[in-house]
Amino acid sequence: IRASNGFKGANGAFDPVAFQRALQDAGMSEENFVAATRADIARNQLISAASEGILPPAGLAKLLYDYVNEQRAVEYLVVTPEEAGPPPAPSQADIEAYYKANTAKFSAPEYRAFDFIDIGPEQVADDIKVTDEEIKAEYDAHRATYEKPETRDIEQIVFPSKDEADKAAARIKSAADFAAVARERKLGEQDLKLGTFAKTAMDARLSEVAFSAASGAVTAPVQGPFGWVILHVAKVSPGESKSLQDVTETIREALVLSRSDAKMVEVSNKFEDARAGGESLAQAAMKAGLMVHHIPGADRTGTAPEGSKTDIPADPNFIATVFTTEQGEDTDINRTRDGHYFALQVTGITAAAPKPLDSVREAVREAFLVDARKKQLDAKVAQLVAQAKQDGNLAGIGKTLGHAPVKAMPMARGKTDEVFSAAMTGQLFAQPKNTVLSAPAGMGTGIVIALATDVTHPEPDVSSPAYAQFRRTASQQLGVTAVDTLAAAARIRAGVNIHEATLKQVTGEAAAQ
Repeated sequence: IRASNGFKGANGAFDPVAFQRALQDAGMSEENFVAATRADIARNQLISAASEGILPPAGLAKLLYDYVNEQRAVEYLVVTPEEAGPPPAPSQADIEAYYKANTAKFSAPEYRAFDFIDIGPEQVADDIKVTDEEIKAEYDAHRATYEKPETRDIEQIVFPSKDEADKAAARIKSAADFAAVARERKLGEQDLKLGTFAKTAMDARLSEVAFSAASGAVTAPVQGPFGWVILHVAKVSPGESKSLQDVTETIREALVLSRSDAKMVEVSNKFEDARAGGESLAQAAMKAGLMVHHIPGADRTGTAPEGSKTDIPADPNFIATVFTTEQGEDTDINRTRDGHYFALQVTGITAAAPKPLDSVREAVREAFLVDARKKQLDAKVAQLVAQAKQDGNLAGIGKTLGHAPVKAMPMARGKTDEVFSAAMTGQLFAQPKNTVLSAPAGMGTGIVIALATDVTHPEPDVSSPAYAQFRRTASQQLGVTAVDTLAAAARIRAGVNIHEATLKQVTGEAAAQ
């Protein structure tokens, strides 16, 4: 805790006042914070013991490398809906039958009316008072944050002796001359760059000269830590120093934000106490100084019946709560992912209902045609795949379609593009070569028929840095697997059961899907 940068003062040492202020802002006691920190340390030590230092054996590393870097030569054809032919125009009976079979597609969604309160930093900011003394103390504690020193981009040419440096200096009168001498000495752009420095961060033997020269200037020879050098000031970035007056409002806003969480909890408790005392949502909101928002109707996407977006929290947990609360019921205080608190009451439910056929007839017709084209294309592809499997190649169906199979560049595992979708590449790398496969194209409405004609595994250079990095990555992944196994064993030992449906509902995953 004493080593944490968050609790250090202007002198770089642990500041008890900053520590206590941080605890107050977080709403924690010192005892609880120390206990939580101790638990974090123990947890991290356990995870480190389980995951660090795992290195895959050479055989496993080679097997993983072959799997990841496997390449397949592929031939393919793309079959378009146009090649399957146009579907017949639907009759009125077809449209009516399709409408009845797919009524849910042409229904108005369920809408819910509700009232809610929202408690965020902006709702409590006016109640958080920050004194001028507190602002000054914050400024003094982080003064370095508001003082930016001048920096310079410095280039250098190093010479083996003062004599050679002096001879070069006699020729160098400008940045162009500096560059010319550098070229003569076969120095590239990266060779010239010394770096970007503040004056105090640069070697003292060079800083006085470098920071005395103007921007773009070239210095006289100076002895540096590695020999005689001539410096070029490539760029000067002016320093900046902000006074307390300059940053007062910025600090005030930051302190208000840091203290808003404790205030939000206070307001939430005040609201909950009023509700527990029998007050309605509106009455409790008034006692807590909150505004009640009225939403006449919203569907599961937060859209009103007329098609506009409602002004509700964007967090998926909010709309999920709306649609899991019964009419007339109100909820406890919940929290969104961005730290707001909310409570709501569902005041009305309009059930999902089919739209009359006459109002959606054209949409039904278009949907029918889309499905008919897909069925026709699927049937055409099934016929072509059967023929290709019988032939053992794609040449025959290429003649049927009127265009020859295309030979793709060798494909890597997981590659996708406009032709190869994830579904297709997954099949290509899961099946033996010369297996005829089909899947939707990566883009568009076509279907790809393909087969892998060859499988290769590039031989790794086991002494190369790239292969060493691969083994390190494999080691990290094995470490993650070890931690996951440890966590699963701990859950089993503790008798923990995870209810996935409830978890998704609480986290908003179900609503997002």
